[in-house]
Amino acid sequence: MKQFTRISPFETIRHLDERGREYWSARKLYKILGYSSAGALQNTVAKARTACEENKEDALYHFYLQIDVVINDNGSLHKTEVYRLSRYACYLTIQNANPKKPVVAIGQAYFAYQAQRQMLVDLLPSSGLPEDQQCDMLRMMLYPYAFKLHKAAQETRIVEPSDFAIFYNYRS
Repeated sequence: MKQFTRISPFETIRHLDERGREYWSARKLYKILGYSSAGALQNTVAKARTACEENKEDALYHFYLQIDVVINDNGSLHKTEVYRLSRYACYLTIQNANPKKPVVAIGQAYFAYQAQRQMLVDLLPSSGLPEDQQCDMLRMMLYPYAFKLHKAAQETRIVEPSDFAIFYNYRS
């Protein structure tokens, strides 16, 4: 029997640019977050961009404004603007999104979990432990975050049980 692997909704809209850097399109993100339009997400993106600037990060890098030219049904050209969000920008956007939306709570937990996981992954090689012990240590340190993520996703009923393995095993 063929088994299908489900992936996080946030990973399904992750792209790689021409230099191999990951980004999320704000135009696709608004749909996943349950906003009615990309314009409805604009205020949230603006707050996230302000947070980025206040943290002395390069907002132009993290919130890259891309201008697309679209051909309408009548053949005329129409310019559209869309942000390409870095992982950091996507995280800040979700942190500033409406937490009453169930999928926003999942996104907040997901990106917090991934950030914590990456920090620990970066620290472990300097520990001098063998690789198998590093993996065990990482699982143990991440358990509280994984449990919270699992609980938040379970309560919203948006994510299938098979999705949890994807959350826990994703490597960036």
